[in-house]
Amino acid sequence: MELHHLVYPPQPARTPFGVERTDEEMPSVEAAGRFVEFACAANDGAYHTKSVNDDAKGVPMINPTSPRSPLGERVQALYVRVLLRLLPLPINLFKHVSPKIRAEVDYLADGYTFMLSVRGTSLACVCQRDAAGTFHRVPPARVARDVEPGSGLASAQPGAVAVDYVIDFRSLAYAFRCFSGGMTLKGALAERAFSTRGPNDTGVALTYLFTALLRLFFGWRATYRTSASWPSAVRP
Repeated sequence: MELHHLVYPPQPARTPFGVERTDEEMPSVEAAGRFVEFACAANDGAYHTKSVNDDAKGVPMINPTSPRSPLGERVQALYVRVLLRLLPLPINLFKHVSPKIRAEVDYLADGYTFMLSVRGTSLACVCQRDAAGTFHRVPPARVARDVEPGSGLASAQPGAVAVDYVIDFRSLAYAFRCFSGGMTLKGALAERAFSTRGPNDTGVALTYLFTALLRLFFGWRATYRTSASWPSAVRP
């Protein structure tokens, strides 16, 4: 699956670090679709499926809503926040266990920086690869504010780190489902659970890296047992 298929007309938005950026826009739906409510088993979340008219050239999507209780939303936010803070650790650890993870880490260049964020929240993590192939968290104060994350432009700020690639989840519920194994990244791509910005080749490598990483943790869950394995993104 090529990530450039996920690029849509831009609309203004801001990153959790206050930097102006563009984002993909969902296709408009002219005809009213059929809505079917179903219960979500995990964390008391409510989800709705929407069937869009073929004339609107859309695709069926799942629109997650916030958990029914404030407590459930706080639990989800805490879970995602802890995972983002610890994110470099499992990458650095399991690259020694998984050849797939190691191959994708090796493909990314020294100094490569990516950001994971959750729209509408302050939840975000910026990670940078060093020459040894180890990822480190970048403090928010060091993230460049004079260039748009994922734009490919170098920052003129001394000591600032420009973000090469951005993965921005559309909601906390989507992020929680992916990070808890309730949804595979392949399924998230199909449902447009997150938007991306940056080079297509390294975006593919990140996608395969996180797919392999999440499978190590949640391979026992039905979503991963029934999903097909993705090929390696290793280049010849």
